[in-house]
This record gives sequence, C-alpha cells and structure tokens, in this order.
Amino acid sequence: MTTATKVPGYTDGREMRETPLVDAPFLEELLALWNARRGERSLPARRDFDAVELMRFGGRIALIDVEHEPKRYRFRLIGSRMTEVLGRDSTGRYVDELYDDDFYQTAVGPYERVLRDRRPVTSHGNMKRMGKEFLRFHSLDLPLSSDGERVDMIMKGTEFGALEDRPIKA
Repeated sequence: MTTATKVPGYTDGREMRETPLVDAPFLEELLALWNARRGERSLPARRDFDAVELMRFGGRIALIDVEHEPKRYRFRLIGSRMTEVLGRDSTGRYVDELYDDDFYQTAVGPYERVLRDRRPVTSHGNMKRMGKEFLRFHSLDLPLSSDGERVDMIMKGTEFGALEDRPIKA
C-alpha cells in the first residue's frame, strides 16, 4: 500500500505530510480507492475511476491536467465544494494564470513532487492567501497516468475545516 510523501519547506502557512491526517477521513478513503484502482501497477489511470463513484466525495475533488512541454498545470475539473470555499471556479484555467510568480511555486510544489516521485502527496495549511486565515485545508494529490508510466493528471482531494481542524458542515 502506498502512503503519501512528505515535502519539507512548504511555505505560506502550509506543510506537506507523509500520510493523510486523521481529521480528514475522506482523504484516507480516497487514498484507499486510489490504491485499490492501482492494484499491482505503479499508477492508476483516470479511466480507472467512475465519475459516479467520485461523486460520493461531495464536490471535494479536482482533476488537474499535466502538460509536460512546456510544463503547465490546468484545472480540468474543480468540485462544487472547492469552488464554494474558494469563491471562484477555475475549471479550464492554468495554475500559472491564477497566481503571481511568488505564490505559483508554492501552489505547484505538491504537483512537482507528485511528478518527480510518482507518489501521493498530502499538504495542509490555512487559506490566508484567499483572505480566509481562519479556514484550514487538508489536501491529497494523487498521480494518474494514461500509459502507466508518465504522470499526466493529478487527482486532488481537499477537506476544508475551521482553525481547530474540525470539518465544516456543508
């Protein structure tokens, strides 16, 4: 079973961790599903996940396309719960269009690690950048590959909660 990788030095009040946090059990469930769909392969593909099956995660899933040359990340889909909390729907937009150069490196840090290690990465922190310091997030970035080797999509699960890390009720 694959666990998530820890990345030190994640800035802007954020940190990456090796395993999903217990106060976000849906991330543990998402990681278990990713592992089940992967089976004996190193990476599952997007086609291994049924859209109806992912709906049970209540709009807390995003799909990010990975373009390699030049390297860019585009939000293919952002769940309704994520857009509600963020106050915007970035579906179809590139990450480099959304953030300034300084924050861009922070935003794509987990994606870069997913590409390099071809393993899940978790991160958590607050939404200070969005003017919501009181709001915390816990994210899990999962690599997907259509050919089983090269990561060409990232499935992101995110739980939002109050500063005390209690999930917010929808």
